[in-house]
Amino acid sequence: MSWESDQIDILFIDDDDAFRQVTTDVLDHLGYRVQAVNSMSDAMRALRTTGFDLVLSDLCISGDKDGLLILDFLNSMGIEVPVIFITGSGYGEWLVAEARSRRKVGFLQKPVTMSQLAGSIESLCSRQAPVQQAV
Repeated sequence: MSWESDQIDILFIDDDDAFRQVTTDVLDHLGYRVQAVNSMSDAMRALRTTGFDLVLSDLCISGDKDGLLILDFLNSMGIEVPVIFITGSGYGEWLVAEARSRRKVGFLQKPVTMSQLAGSIESLCSRQAPVQQAV
């Protein structure tokens, strides 16, 4: 969690404008600080400059780019931050298995309830020491 506050800082990545806005509003309502972006390139830029306590991402972004890209980026930068993927139906188990082989991650199936979202975030972040921004 952040050093100055008990609030959890979340980077939220989703290319669906409506879902991103609704989920951002829910996260704000739950008391989290959220930076929402709509692309992997924006996410990578944010991760280079800002420390986050959690990454929340759609598993499939813009067709051929998936959440595995963000896992590879986090690993290459040495950024130890929990990741939760939100996924719709129809995505193969191979993608879930591949993500889990790269890092400990959480998964939520759309549609996601407010209590599922909050429970997953609190579960992953409660065991984490404060995360410092990568240099």
